[in-house]
Amino acid sequence: MKQLVTIYLLMSLATTIHARQPNVIFILADDLGYSELGCYGNEFNETPTLDRLSQQGMRFTNAYAAAPVCSPYRAALMTGLHPARVGILDYLRPNSAFALSTSYHTLPEAFQTNGYTTGFIGKWHLTGYKYHDSPYEIRPTDHGFDTEVAGEVKGVGNGANFWPYFFRDQPIRWLDIKENKLGDDEYLVDRMNHEAIQFIEENQSKPFFLYLSHYATHSILNGRPDKVGKYINKHPPGKSLRSNCYLCKDSGHEGDPLHHWAPNHNPHLAAMLESIDDGVQLITEKLEELDLADDTIIIFTSDNGGETQVTTNTPLRGGKSQLYEGGIRIPMIVRWPGTIPVGTLSDEYTMNTDFFPTLAKACHLKMGQNHQT
Repeated sequence: MKQLVTIYLLMSLATTIHARQPNVIFILADDLGYSELGCYGNEFNETPTLDRLSQQGMRFTNAYAAAPVCSPYRAALMTGLHPARVGILDYLRPNSAFALSTSYHTLPEAFQTNGYTTGFIGKWHLTGYKYHDSPYEIRPTDHGFDTEVAGEVKGVGNGANFWPYFFRDQPIRWLDIKENKLGDDEYLVDRMNHEAIQFIEENQSKPFFLYLSHYATHSILNGRPDKVGKYINKHPPGKSLRSNCYLCKDSGHEGDPLHHWAPNHNPHLAAMLESIDDGVQLITEKLEELDLADDTIIIFTSDNGGETQVTTNTPLRGGKSQLYEGGIRIPMIVRWPGTIPVGTLSDEYTMNTDFFPTLAKACHLKMGQNHQT
């Protein structure tokens, strides 16, 4: 944790440098393994913006998730507490009787009560759903977010990556996106990136906290066809454990519904990751355009390691759902111009429970007596 303590001290010194409380943009990829980014040694995937971001700030080599699956990680991120203390120890099923209780004082609530505008885009996965008769459905807006966009309606929409965001022949959308803005072939990652830019534009005049929580690169892998085609033509062709696939009928793909893993996994994963990278480029360019870059902390990371039937997490053992390094060791990049030295590499240990106290200090948040420790 020593390096994050160093960042903590650097951030505390930033009071004299930055005239206003900094904005925070937290970008979370789903199931993105440790070695998927170019700056972590991947030679197949193309992530030029994230690679550049790592040179503009600090890249971590020993960042860890509090759990090897998504819901516990997200609970720990929101509360700053280990998942065992929150009582969410596995990913929540659609009919789960558990949800992140509103009794916890969360990170967005801390920002909100200190005058920040708070926005949430994407995957929440900290509740059951009324559609599945869950007794609780607790949304991001119940935990301090002013707005929620593209959240789950009836569960996590695996593979529902194209407008209208139906999965298979389900009667309702999996995602709360009622109209398309980017054309009939609208792609989910692109839409979420678009919403992030809109949020930044609308809230540029006061401090904001934006949590952009991508569904990508969670399987079922389903990248944009133009990007997938580019990677299919690259060598090597990628890893595939199954010959048949089912991607998403609504996006024009057909296959064997009993085999849910896409063929040529690397091309689809690489395409989805490139779309995330495109969004980071749009965000950084918008911050520059609005003269907000120096006053904005950008954090990029993943909720756990990659799924072993999709990727390898090389050189680590295991992957998602496993407590081996491949399941809990994740990529992490932090940029804050003028505060975090450019091009720095940290091999110190940190975990996602550190974000809450570090950001509270960096943003000068006054914590109430009800804040858990």
